[in-house]
Amino acid sequence: MSQVTPPRPSGRPFAARTDTFDFRSVRMQEGVAYAVYFLTFDITDQLGARHREWLESMILRRSGTQWRTALLHSTRVTKPVG
Repeated sequence: MSQVTPPRPSGRPFAARTDTFDFRSVRMQEGVAYAVYFLTFDITDQLGARHREWLESMILRRSGTQWRTALLHSTRVTKPVG
């Protein structure tokens, strides 16, 4: 699991945001890779504290010495009501 505190985006002030990535699967073959992971973030701003979760999958392609995102899919994870 890794945590990232992203820089403050211009025009959207907030007190604190922390992103956490929980990688479940990463596979690479030749110039293509895919990853499946959970992304959560906790943010505290003028609206209060919030927690959000997503299940994400990403397909990447190698371009020279760099990996480039070919596809990113996010599904919001919510708790059932009741």
